[in-house]
Amino acid sequence: MSERAAKALLALLEEERAIILAGEYARLQDLGQTKQRLFLSLQPEATPGRLLRRLGGGTRRNQALLMAALSGLRAAGQRLLARGAATFQAYDSGGRRENVAPPTPDFARKA
Repeated sequence: MSERAAKALLALLEEERAIILAGEYARLQDLGQTKQRLFLSLQPEATPGRLLRRLGGGTRRNQALLMAALSGLRAAGQRLLARGAATFQAYDSGGRRENVAPPTPDFARKA
């Protein structure tokens, strides 16, 4: 079972990598429970070392990608705050430029 779980986890890590590279971070939550279940079903003593090394490498790679994405988001947020901009221009998935504005509250404040 453990070798099968390790192979399934490797496939899941590849799917996670593709999701990160595509910037579809909301989809990561969907993988969380499956990834946790597979990690818990691993039996390191019954799993070949080559698979364990690949799992470690895939995990570190995805962690580095997530940290780089987070760093980029933080930097972009800091730049926007520094500019005091209410809107900014970004590119959508089709390469078209669009104006992005912060969401407006949908409630009214009372004095």
